[in-house]
Amino acid sequence: SGYHYFRTEQSRIILGGGRQLDLEGERTIEEGLNERIKAQLVEDLHEIVAPGLGLEVDYMWSGTMAFGPNKQPVVRRVSDRVVAGVRLGGMGVAVGTGIGQELSQLLG
Repeated sequence: SGYHYFRTEQSRIILGGGRQLDLEGERTIEEGLNERIKAQLVEDLHEIVAPGLGLEVDYMWSGTMAFGPNKQPVVRRVSDRVVAGVRLGGMGVAVGTGIGQELSQLLG
């Protein structure tokens, strides 16, 4: 149903997840941030991930998750110059690197 995650990338922290906090509110194709989830992630940053560091959030974004009849991502060639890695089921941060490697092999 959801989880919270973070990872470091160079000198930054990428933090996300939290859809389980508002499953109904997350069933939308409307763009924008979910304020309840945003507040919890900022609290997680300050209380769990980097307590006492006084970090500020530079960027926030949301996206539309794609789900299908099974939990397998779609990784395929679309045309001679285009490949697609889609339907990651909300796991883009977790599986994105592996999907990117598969896509690069399709292009190579």
